Amino acid sequence: MEAQRLRLKDALKGTPVVVDSTSDHRLRVEVPTKHAFDPQRTAVKPALAAVLDQFATGFKPHAATTELQIGAPADDKASGRTVRDRAASVRDYLVGRGVPISRIVGLGRAEGAGLELLVSDRPAGK
Repeated sequence: MEAQRLRLKDALKGTPVVVDSTSDHRLRVEVPTKHAFDPQRTAVKPALAAVLDQFATGFKPHAATTELQIGAPADDKASGRTVRDRAASVRDYLVGRGVPISRIVGLGRAEGAGLELLVSDRPAGK
């Protein structure tokens, strides 16, 4: 996981994207909402697409041993449906870049103010 974090951090240096580790040892990537989605829209913006391309490249070699959760941001007027549709748009984009859909284990609302990707080691036996 640390190698993935360092690769992404280096690839995204100079951007507003945050790449770090959580206290429970998950890789966390956060993209500010203004770079991810237009207000009240669910389509992936080009800036987010560039981040997702880098993410997919790093995730695919480790897909057998890791899982991904996608947390989509709300905005002032976004409904729960908008949040779900944003997460689904990110999922579909990543699947289109070769990330196995079986490794995406959660879609929901982000804890922070931007799009959040959380990668964790796959539990044994799954």
